[in-house]
Amino acid sequence: MKHFYRYAVNYNTAPLMVAVMQKQDVLEPIAEGVSGVRLPHVELPRLKAPILEAMVVNDAIALAAAVVVRLASKVTYPIGDTERDGWSFTIILQAGEDVMLLAGDEAVALRTGEAWWVDARRDAHIINKSDDDVFLLFIDMRSG
Repeated sequence: MKHFYRYAVNYNTAPLMVAVMQKQDVLEPIAEGVSGVRLPHVELPRLKAPILEAMVVNDAIALAAAVVVRLASKVTYPIGDTERDGWSFTIILQAGEDVMLLAGDEAVALRTGEAWWVDARRDAHIINKSDDDVFLLFIDMRSG
């Protein structure tokens, strides 16, 4: 794989989803069928550990952004941008069948509990073809 790398499988997302579901009323519209909240605008202490872990693994010197995103059924969401610099760390908090990550000429199915490094400089998308909402945690950071 050239444009993404699976960092983890079986990541315990249950406590993270509980925290998100308790605060889901703060998710604001981002695009049609997409809502989210940028952290730390909302206090979600349970999300600090995976954010810090991603920063340590990446040798990050600063957190650029951490965003919880909810994708409605049958929605495509762009996550890459040719103007960005670096990689994005994405934890799949909840995903049903038929959720795909496309980056460049590659595609992979996403599953709950996976964590992915995605080359954010590429034209990348997450496609939710399922009948269920998908919840993601995006972590963008600056490396040293």
